[in-house]
Amino acid sequence: MRYGRKWLVEKLDPASDGPVLDDPDTIDVLVLLLSETLTNGIVHGRGGHVCVDLTFADSFIEIGVVSEVEENSSRPRMRSAGNDQNEGAAENGRGLGQIVRELADEWDYDEALYHDRPGVRVWFRKRVTRT
Repeated sequence: MRYGRKWLVEKLDPASDGPVLDDPDTIDVLVLLLSETLTNGIVHGRGGHVCVDLTFADSFIEIGVVSEVEENSSRPRMRSAGNDQNEGAAENGRGLGQIVRELADEWDYDEALYHDRPGVRVWFRKRVTRT
């Protein structure tokens, strides 16, 4: 997750050729949201690898995380922490279910291809003010 967070901060830096944000609180939220969706893609995806994309529009930033999945596997869903039968479930399940829902202005998922194999793209949007 460290590399993903670093990548995003660098993309939003005024010295980069990417979008520029002067609001450190918004940057912190975007980094947290990316960390949660990256973790979800690595933990629940197949193979432990993901691809990240960044779209900057006039009024929002959209970040997507694509991971490979088994064909016919369940798709991302909201759940409460601790409603899983697995040991340690009380420590998991907050990412998409609580953190992303609370901090993102929108989020969803789409079926996608991950290197020509079945995948899923979990994305979120955050309204921003461009500088």
